[in-house]
Amino acid sequence: MQLKKAPDRIAGHLAAGVLGDSNVVLVPDPPAALLQTSEEIEVLIAPNPPTKNMLIERHEIAQRVTYALRGRANPVVAAFQLVERSRYASQMYSFDPVEVGRVLEENGGCFWKALVRVGAVPPKIRKVSEKFLREANEKERIQRRPKMSDFVYDSYSELVPDICQWLCWCSKHSH
Repeated sequence: MQLKKAPDRIAGHLAAGVLGDSNVVLVPDPPAALLQTSEEIEVLIAPNPPTKNMLIERHEIAQRVTYALRGRANPVVAAFQLVERSRYASQMYSFDPVEVGRVLEENGGCFWKALVRVGAVPPKIRKVSEKFLREANEKERIQRRPKMSDFVYDSYSELVPDICQWLCWCSKHSH
């Protein structure tokens, strides 16, 4: 979870989350800064641990919902519905909600620990290092560049058919 207007990903990092579905990110034990900020927030989605050719996705938030227990200062979990679906698959595995509830009771309400203990998420998924955020900055910068290609032809009759691959209005030449 990131502040949009931050100068870089390190300065803007608010919390780690987990892609629970292609358009939902869960943030267990969300920090107050994430929930109380009036700044615009966006969701950064990328593989963790990072991969060489990872694609960094930035998503707008359509809705935020928190789930809290009466008498507890902070919510147990926040769910953020994304405006668009992620290309990535969910980072969560199937789990029994009753078992998660039992583990939450045992551990004092730490949702991250409960998800790890029941095998719903990998143990290190919530670790977002400065190195990862630095790499994400660079990858995003590169990804924003348009891909460029230059083609040279010997004649217009060779050139024009290749332009047609971009247009639906070209019709095939008939003899």
